Amino acid sequence: MQFLLSWLADYVDLASTVGLPLEADESGRHRLVRLTEDEKQKAFQIGEKLTAVGLAVEGIAEQRGEPGTGGESGDGGDTVDIVFDVDVTSNRPDCMNHYGLARELALALATPLCP
Repeated sequence: MQFLLSWLADYVDLASTVGLPLEADESGRHRLVRLTEDEKQKAFQIGEKLTAVGLAVEGIAEQRGEPGTGGESGDGGDTVDIVFDVDVTSNRPDCMNHYGLARELALALATPLCP
């Protein structure tokens, strides 16, 4: 299953725990401000944390454009995000959505889960 880093950031404070440059829009949805090699390395470390708690991250990819549209964001600039390809086994249906995966990520990072 594929999970967006920005959606996980809606439930886990990745800006202060991992140091990713995230900003929230007026609706509270998060997005990456920039994607450098340092941010890619931090995303890789998040993938390692998820793998360590039993959710094997099989791949990490970069996604450009507005999620779901493939186009540009409303402000005229391209958006960027990280996509985790996670192997969720059949005995973990609780992790087959962003909130369930965020719960496991919060546990791995020892940080609170936002409701």
